[in-house]
This record gives sequence, C-alpha cells and structure tokens, in this order.
Amino acid sequence: MLVQVKSGKVKSGDIRDLAGTVEREGAAQGIFITLEPPTRDMITEALSAGEYDSPLWGKRYPRLQIMTLEQLLADEKPNTPPRRHPFKRAERVKDELPQTRPLFDLE
Repeated sequence: MLVQVKSGKVKSGDIRDLAGTVEREGAAQGIFITLEPPTRDMITEALSAGEYDSPLWGKRYPRLQIMTLEQLLADEKPNTPPRRHPFKRAERVKDELPQTRPLFDLE
C-alpha cells in the first residue's frame, strides 16, 4: 500500500498521479491523505481506479481512497485487508529422541 500526504490546494490531478504510481509500483492500494475534504472530481478519480481483489481474504477493497486528517484523528480507518492473516501458527514440536548418530558421515 502506498500513502501520499498533501496539504494546501489538492485537485483531481493529484489522485491521478497517485493512481499512476500505485499502478507502476504494483501496489495493491493507495491512500491519499489531505487536510481539505475531497472535491467531487477527486472522488470520481479515486473511484475510477477500481478495486483490489484480495485473494487471501476473498474480498474487494477500493484501489484508491481519500482520507482527511480530520477523519484519521477521529480514528476512522481506511478500508483495507486486515493486517492479521487468517492462518493459525503451527505449534513448535520438540524432538523427544536424541540424535544417536550423525546425519552425514563426513569421514
């Protein structure tokens, strides 16, 4: 996932630039963080980037998302796959039997 943070006057071209970078770098998603609420054109550009289909989770997520600093400070989260994987970690098994002879004969 790529994250871009911009302040000041942001526009739909900034979203297009991020979409191009996400594509070029082969990233699954991009998050655009800004101080100002996104314009209608910015939202349209983000939606036109399509979705990321997560093979691990079997779910689709927005390829590009725009979030304001205000949303982040309000503890809103971007719509991304969970950071934890759905697999249980295997328990480590100790070998109860001591090795009675070398694995390789090096003599």
